[in-house]
Amino acid sequence: MTSLNQQTFFASRRWITHDGQVKITLICLEDTSRTDDVDESNLKGHNCELGEFIRLINGKVEKTNFIKTDVVGNVAFVPNLRVKLERINGIPVFVSALLPKAMCRDLNLPNGNYNVTMNSLMSPEKLPSGELIHFEATNVKSLDAPKLNDFPLIDLAPIRQNLGDLLGDLPAVPILPTPVGGARSRPVSRASTAASGDDELVKGVGFQKKKYPNKKPKNNQGVVGKGFPVKKEENQGKPPIVGAGFEVPKKEGNVIVGEGFVATVKSQILRGVVLSITENPKNGVNTHFLWILDRQAEGRFVTKEYKLAPGHFFEGTFTQNNANQKWNCEKYEKQVPKPAAIDGGLDYEGKIWFTVLINQFQPARGNRKVAEATAKYFGTVLEGELDGTKLTSSCNGKKVKIQRRGVGQKDYVWMVVEILPTQA
Repeated sequence: MTSLNQQTFFASRRWITHDGQVKITLICLEDTSRTDDVDESNLKGHNCELGEFIRLINGKVEKTNFIKTDVVGNVAFVPNLRVKLERINGIPVFVSALLPKAMCRDLNLPNGNYNVTMNSLMSPEKLPSGELIHFEATNVKSLDAPKLNDFPLIDLAPIRQNLGDLLGDLPAVPILPTPVGGARSRPVSRASTAASGDDELVKGVGFQKKKYPNKKPKNNQGVVGKGFPVKKEENQGKPPIVGAGFEVPKKEGNVIVGEGFVATVKSQILRGVVLSITENPKNGVNTHFLWILDRQAEGRFVTKEYKLAPGHFFEGTFTQNNANQKWNCEKYEKQVPKPAAIDGGLDYEGKIWFTVLINQFQPARGNRKVAEATAKYFGTVLEGELDGTKLTSSCNGKKVKIQRRGVGQKDYVWMVVEILPTQA
């Protein structure tokens, strides 16, 4: 890293390169066009880590207690941040006095003041102006009080006419003069009851219901989804090659390379396991979502020739996108045996789980929000939300059941769902 007098960086995200190096992405707060990816070991050599703010003064690295952060897995979050929502060329963007701009995912959110949680994006998004946005906001809460003038004014003419038909002509309401040099008479609020018994009670229609443009229509014609149904395989043309999960199927035929990601680097032969599959019955394309054992990273395999079940272990030719660091399987090579240290299955919802041995327990402290440990082939494993899934130092060397769980809007982590009893 180099410096121009003084600059502050945020250690925002941890990721692994195609050759296994662990990197930390640093985002400059003064100049968002500048980011650095540094070795995590070098950062720890300066007593700095993920989720911290680092000041660079004339080439000297210093850690600074800037604002509170939380680290969940490989991503650092900045909670309880006061921001203002503005429109830049029609696109809603959160503006903060402390951090760079952040993307707003709700296009209908009105401009105003909000409290949000911010985290860095896996890759920056470009506005029409050409400006790069490195952050996104979640947990959005409005800080603006409701405006009283949002209520429409009431037309009293029909009220008087209806009462006149029932009670006869009503006396005109006198206009009280304002005392000279004195305080003005306090008007009667429409939202309160008259305080004096001398005031006449007028019964009216009350506030009219305001029509909001984004309000859903009053009908029951909405489409009700049944969740993720079990899809029946349809033989349209040539059927795909089926790979069983957690078994060793025979290899049949060759592979047609899926589209994958662009701007890739040199291909590598790596081992992966299928986490889930999405089938498109219109074009026959099967999109497999993978976990790459040799890189401890997510990937995907898009093909028409194979339909691999969750839990299927295989070896394939993988490439990594330079821009967003995502992995894509270009070619299915062969099925491989399940590593002896791993077991697994599917729960009642069809979601995959694994049993792994964990070590290197780290308690929750500082900006580390929850306790964590590491597992071979899977990397960082976070403790769960239930009491029976909390990690302690006594969990080192124990087997746990883990599942993929979402944090934020786009990030996923391995989380403990059960701590297995020690076998005698």
